[in-house]
Amino acid sequence: MFAISTKKSPNTIDCIIGMRVLSMVWVVYAHTYLISRAIPEINGLDKSAWFRSFVSMPVVNSTVSVDSFFFMSGLLVAWLGFREMDRNNGRLNVIMMYVHRYIRLTPVVAAGLLYIFSINEIVGTGPFRQDTINSEKCKGDWWGILLYLQNYVFKSKCYGRTWYLAIDFQLYVLSPLLLIPMWKWGKKFAPVLVALALMSIACVMTIYITQGFTDIRGFTNKDEWGLTYIPMHTRCSPWLVGFGLGYFMHINRNRRFQLSKLTQVLGWIICFGILCSIIFGPYFTIHNRKGVATVFEAAMYEGWKRCSWAIALAWITFACHFGYGGIIDGFLSHPFWQPLGRLNYSLYLWHMFIIRINFGLMRTPMFFSTYNEILYFWSGFGMSFLCAIVISLAFESPVLVLEKFIFGKSDKKPQQHIETTPSTKVVVE
Repeated sequence: MFAISTKKSPNTIDCIIGMRVLSMVWVVYAHTYLISRAIPEINGLDKSAWFRSFVSMPVVNSTVSVDSFFFMSGLLVAWLGFREMDRNNGRLNVIMMYVHRYIRLTPVVAAGLLYIFSINEIVGTGPFRQDTINSEKCKGDWWGILLYLQNYVFKSKCYGRTWYLAIDFQLYVLSPLLLIPMWKWGKKFAPVLVALALMSIACVMTIYITQGFTDIRGFTNKDEWGLTYIPMHTRCSPWLVGFGLGYFMHINRNRRFQLSKLTQVLGWIICFGILCSIIFGPYFTIHNRKGVATVFEAAMYEGWKRCSWAIALAWITFACHFGYGGIIDGFLSHPFWQPLGRLNYSLYLWHMFIIRINFGLMRTPMFFSTYNEILYFWSGFGMSFLCAIVISLAFESPVLVLEKFIFGKSDKKPQQHIETTPSTKVVVE
């Protein structure tokens, strides 16, 4: 779990480890602020003013951190999937793909459900406890979580973080429909990916226009949350961007790109311009109009922001992997991130339990300040990290070991790559 490797391999994309961990830190940081709103404050007006300030924008627009995970998921599905197909001359064991994915995801999810149905309401009790756990109360919708259908079947907030897993699992189930034709036809199939991403964007924009939605934060309105925030068809564009990049990087695995200094500078300027405009762009709308935009503004922003975010991350990944990342690549690819990366999944599913316990234990109204919120964040993150170690060792790692024991590994030596061309085919022997 805590092993660190400094070896470099062309078969790994090192920068996404740091990207994954930083996205997780962002998620925990934002959730700390958002859950703290359930606690009365002595200086409530100061907190309201802070949420309308410029420095609050990384918290207010933190939902794009989840799109980073979708982007990385699509990237790895393509990167690893095409590599496996090269070894097996285009064949893909779809059934075992699904079995492994389900076994990989479900034990930690089931442990979380067990916690919710058993001791959730009696751990960390206090006068504000019920206000912090309302979204963790599950009734008869637990089976939808274990089948990864809750984002369509119930649209409830039971075990709220699992809506992401439902979308990720659904996209993984559909991935052979992209992997197989993409491996066979190569770049000729790329317009299909573009069309699917545009259809997802158009779907979000259409819903916003027809329903008259105006909240550009995309999760405070229940109808917006159910219609555009959690469905797979409205959140798949970052995954498709990652998938397309994964294919591009796969067919150019052994190629060295020669980018001019001007191209590199323009790439980074555009990349950071996109990231900053997505996070800080709506500031004046949130500050002056309390987050309420016109229908057209909301449709354009919510429709394009997730795909645009993934495109910016695609440049960072490409530049870092092919030697143009500089100090950014050194930071994101540092071996320090590796242990944290292994605990990311358990940390994601369990951090909200810890944060809610922390705030539920409070006996007096809180005093809001940025410093106090940072203290709450670090206490929540630290305890969540320790909890993730226990959960990973108890539920995640043993099941993966049992899976290897039951299904075993093939003794057949993998086929070796001869040439990876930038054309539509990959030549193997």
